[in-house]
Amino acid sequence: MRDEEAETFYEVEIMLGALDESHIIRTIEYWDIERQRRPQWEHRAVIVAEQITTRFFNVLRLLNRSVPLIAIKLSAFRIGERVVLHPVVVLNVIEEATDQDTVDTVEQANRPFWEKKAPAALVVVDRVVASLRTENIEPRLTYNRGHIALGTTGRNFCWFYARKGDNCYIVLRFAGGTPKISRPAYDI
Repeated sequence: MRDEEAETFYEVEIMLGALDESHIIRTIEYWDIERQRRPQWEHRAVIVAEQITTRFFNVLRLLNRSVPLIAIKLSAFRIGERVVLHPVVVLNVIEEATDQDTVDTVEQANRPFWEKKAPAALVVVDRVVASLRTENIEPRLTYNRGHIALGTTGRNFCWFYARKGDNCYIVLRFAGGTPKISRPAYDI
């Protein structure tokens, strides 16, 4: 599957019944083949199954650190004469890939690097920072090569990612713990 706006391909493996080892391996193989075929695009491996047990969920979380992986539990219900599908995302690549609470594992950059790389993204960052300052919140920016992280005195709660075509995607962490993604945050 392809999301042209986000410039992302999703390699999807759908399995009837419970998730098993071969399902995980096939998903990663499909992801790797397509990633090599179209290296200019971002790729996500997607596993869809009726049951995802705790045993395999832990394996998927570990794999998610190196393979951008989404796991969806899909249930089907019969209501009258119709079948209703109920998908539940149990693992999203954003949860593991963007949790940058510490900066020592991320390659550092600086503002001049981002001024050359993606000046449009800096416009978005500056707007958000200015709005926080009007609320008497002093933001802390961390410039990394892949993203710009925003926090205050504690953990980071917002990440800015430059995309092609002067788009900037923002990932937010809410107090509830699960990061949410707004797509697109700003189009410039």
